[in-house]
Amino acid sequence: MAEVHICSAQDFQEYQFIKDYSRLWSVFISSANVLLSIFAVFGNSLILFALYRCRSIHPSTKALFYSLALSDFGVGLLAQPLQVASGLAVLRTNLYLFCSIQPFYAAAAYFFCAVSFVTISAISIDRYLALHLRMRYRVIVTARRLRLTLAVLWICSIVWAVSRMWSMRVNKLSAIIFGFLSIVVTCSCYFRIYWSLKLLNTKIASQQARARRKNRKALNILQFKRSVNSMMCVFGFLIICYIPYFCSLLAFAAQGYNSSIVLATNLSSVVIFLNSSLNPFVYCWRINEIRWRVISIVRKLCPLCTKSNSQIQISRY
Repeated sequence: MAEVHICSAQDFQEYQFIKDYSRLWSVFISSANVLLSIFAVFGNSLILFALYRCRSIHPSTKALFYSLALSDFGVGLLAQPLQVASGLAVLRTNLYLFCSIQPFYAAAAYFFCAVSFVTISAISIDRYLALHLRMRYRVIVTARRLRLTLAVLWICSIVWAVSRMWSMRVNKLSAIIFGFLSIVVTCSCYFRIYWSLKLLNTKIASQQARARRKNRKALNILQFKRSVNSMMCVFGFLIICYIPYFCSLLAFAAQGYNSSIVLATNLSSVVIFLNSSLNPFVYCWRINEIRWRVISIVRKLCPLCTKSNSQIQISRY
């Protein structure tokens, strides 16, 4: 009985629900997180080092990338190992160990995933401001102001993560509300960006004179559109990975907490964590300078790994 007293009511309830479903699910979830954790830590470490060496990326934009990569790195370094430990505790029917780990796992997972989500929204707003402020962008959106904004977002994410300890229902419902608002803001920004780019392209195409100036503008628009497309890919993968979790939240809001909801939530968390492992590949695929820097780092770490690719020429935009 002494072991029960260290558990909060919701952690004890979750422990019982996890025990109710097949042990194979716990083995699968823990095994998947071990594998994904390795990819997330290694991949995002490379991205962080690559960002440090990048010089052409604007400091404010780089700060946003740092925030996203750090949150993904935190998922692999803390959230996923804690989930594995929590799952092993259930498999060993060790309530004391589970209740000692579960609050830290939940707080870490909620925190880092919230940071990733709000950072993606911040990136869309940053790209929108870059297009509409034009020359004033570098004056208004300074690195100092953006770092302050990111600090506020990280603090808000901490508050939301620990709100689970006060009320699971409030935590889940607030995730639905703010998650929906974040998606709406992000989609609205990208829609307005593409609409503005379309109008700008039409305007430039109608100006037959000043061909040299036109070509220069077209090149700038092409580069900006490529950067927007890159971040749209990151946003698209994030939404795909979060859809199962949002579905489980809606099921929780409709049915309450039960064994099936807990299983759905834990399985969907694996898909969310998958996003942290995928992002480094998306950066390398879509952003040329980051890809160049990552390959350079990998070559220094393991010359034999890239020997066969030494003749590949990578274009830099």
